[in-house]
Amino acid sequence: MFPGQGGYAPGALAALAGESRQVLPVLQAVDEVAAEYGHDTISSLLVEESADAADELARSDPARLDLAIFACSVAVHHVLLDSGRTVDVLVGHSLGEIAALTAAGVFTVADGARVVAERAAAFTRRKPPDGGMISLGLDEARTAHLLAALATWRVEIAAVNAPTQTVVSGPTDELTAVEAATVAVGIPSRWLSAPYPFHNAMLEPVAAAFAQAVAGIPVRRPRTRVYSPIALRPYRADTDVLAELVSHLARPVRFAEAVRRLHADGVTAFVECGAGRVLTGLVTRGLSGVDTESPLTSSMPRARSSAQQPAAVPVQRPAAEKPTAPESPDSRTATMPAGDALLETLRQEYADALGYPAEVFVDEADLEADLGVDSLKQVEIFARLRKRFDLPAPPDGRQISAYRTLPAVANGLRELAADTPATR
Repeated sequence: MFPGQGGYAPGALAALAGESRQVLPVLQAVDEVAAEYGHDTISSLLVEESADAADELARSDPARLDLAIFACSVAVHHVLLDSGRTVDVLVGHSLGEIAALTAAGVFTVADGARVVAERAAAFTRRKPPDGGMISLGLDEARTAHLLAALATWRVEIAAVNAPTQTVVSGPTDELTAVEAATVAVGIPSRWLSAPYPFHNAMLEPVAAAFAQAVAGIPVRRPRTRVYSPIALRPYRADTDVLAELVSHLARPVRFAEAVRRLHADGVTAFVECGAGRVLTGLVTRGLSGVDTESPLTSSMPRARSSAQQPAAVPVQRPAAEKPTAPESPDSRTATMPAGDALLETLRQEYADALGYPAEVFVDEADLEADLGVDSLKQVEIFARLRKRFDLPAPPDGRQISAYRTLPAVANGLRELAADTPATR
């Protein structure tokens, strides 16, 4: 699986670049294409841990972010093949579909990078109205009812990622109305760090510019089956690949349905070729009895203080999400730890709740974008922590999904503790 948003982390390939001969050729090819389009190097983003974060790149240089996501995914796929892994089918989410097609041999690495660069450049040539994307803790049907009730006609369903995660996109003013409505009725919602309203009819002029720019890029027959979660079918020998990719800018991604169909077709193991756990998290929320793996995040170092050194972590597969165990009477309340001890407590709490290794919960990881912890699960875990430490509910209007990292969750708990009277 090849991610779109959420498929980048600073220095994601730092360790792998020194261990595998497959990484540097991919980075060199993408760097050369980046130079063609006047961008700074992409390799520096993926091998230097001090590189810009995804949010900063989304604001300042979205084209470079897209190329980094592409390069990371293709490099991981090359490494997996070199290690002897076999692949039955490739699937990409949004931007990730270009990486999936490149992995299948439809594009060379350089030409795949050019498709990514031209896609980004089209937004400069035909800049769309201001807009963005919001993730909602609703299924597709309830999302459609909400949008109809609000009469936000330019807000559209952009992605159906899991049974209770639907993403909408549209103009900023109408999305703000959607957000206000969800806050009023207690529906989890979160703005995504997307610079444009992707997968929306508003982007049809951008798609036209994209089509014109990529018309001459060579296309080959795929060596491996590629399944499109937008078209909900595999690419066929007669598929107009470039026209398909162009149309995707204005069509929704139905990832949940795609993985359901692949599972029904016999796929039981899903591997994410990216820097996060976004897609594996979505798969485990929608399917049971499947194996998931995210090689890069399984080897991420444990968060550490400045006095500690990185520790190697073995690659392992996270288990499917575990049901929350009932709390024993003796564990219902406890004194909240101070300082780094609270972060370690949170790390273990999230690991136990999700079945992930505690080591993947590094301080800088975005809980939803990088690790696939959806808003509903965030609310559930936060409520359990409040009960454990005997803390009051957050003030009205504060959304738990605003706590995007473990340090942010820790700060939120400390704020609640500061508001708690000495005697209750």
